[in-house]
Amino acid sequence: MKRKLAPLALLLALLGLGGITQTARAQEMITTGTFAVSVDLAREPPLERPEVSPAWRDGFVWAPGYWGWDGYEYVWVEGHWLQDHPGYALFPGRWVVYGNGLWRFLPEHWEVRQPVIIDRNLQRLRYEQEQQERWERERREQMERQQQVERFEQMRQEKEKTEQERREEYRDGRRHDGRDGNER
Repeated sequence: MKRKLAPLALLLALLGLGGITQTARAQEMITTGTFAVSVDLAREPPLERPEVSPAWRDGFVWAPGYWGWDGYEYVWVEGHWLQDHPGYALFPGRWVVYGNGLWRFLPEHWEVRQPVIIDRNLQRLRYEQEQQERWERERREQMERQQQVERFEQMRQEKEKTEQERREEYRDGRRHDGRDGNER
């Protein structure tokens, strides 16, 4: 039945008939196995209805309900069970608004899940690298602190030596009020 109505819906969408207020663009989309027409509408869809998903069923995925378009108005499509496709994720049907203010329906569809690979050897290697980097960073910081202490000590010794020389000059009479002995 859906296959017979699909060409008519496509024709209506292309001609701009059936209550569509903006230019309609129709295209065939791969969905959950049915033919779908994508139409851009100027009218915003109604708010989603609250829906309680039923208890989990082994081998099936719950597809939540959504507002569909029948060519004249929005109609509520009840949630339903779909057979699970291992390795794929279900993206439920939904309306999205584009920059031009038109609403486009994106039908429910399956997409390949990106695999999450946990490699214990890789984890261990990364941990060891992080430990090594942390140890090197701490060692570098310790050496920098030690160099700062040594510079400070060297400056303190130079200042002390300068002060000692100055005291000796005053004591020997070679200096007086910041002038050398010739200026007396």
